[in-house]
Amino acid sequence: MSIPAPRALHAVLLSAAVVAAAVGCGPDAQTVATGPTPSVASSPTSAPTGPTTAPTRRPPTQTPTPKAGVVRLTAADAGRAITVARGDVILVELSGGPGSFLPPTADDAGVLRTEERGGGYPGTDPATARFTAIGRGVARITSTTDAACLHSEPACMIPQQQFTVTIRVR
Repeated sequence: MSIPAPRALHAVLLSAAVVAAAVGCGPDAQTVATGPTPSVASSPTSAPTGPTTAPTRRPPTQTPTPKAGVVRLTAADAGRAITVARGDVILVELSGGPGSFLPPTADDAGVLRTEERGGGYPGTDPATARFTAIGRGVARITSTTDAACLHSEPACMIPQQQFTVTIRVR
């Protein structure tokens, strides 16, 4: 039994509309499913996976502040100029030469904060100091060797060693 042509065309168009609606074509195609898309196993040996969820968008985070750097200075660094960042720590340990170094000092407390000082003359331990860079600018860390004979009469004639390092804080 044959179907008249207009009815056949109508049936084909109706079938096409049903199929198009089922696969998301047509005027309502703007509506997109926002749910998870099931994944398909790519091989018979892989285990089936369930629906996946869309990644969660997180607000942008601030870049973490880098941890302070540590700069170690010894008598061999005398005469150097170095640049550090605010927050960096400068450790100084001085030993050697005739006599002992005096504990190091910084000449600008607005640039380098002295955290601790110790050792050195009149003892025999190395002279040490720890500074923190706190402000922009330039400061000098200095020390000099000292010995008991330099304070006696007559004073001894041993050479004294100078230590100066210029610190630029950016």
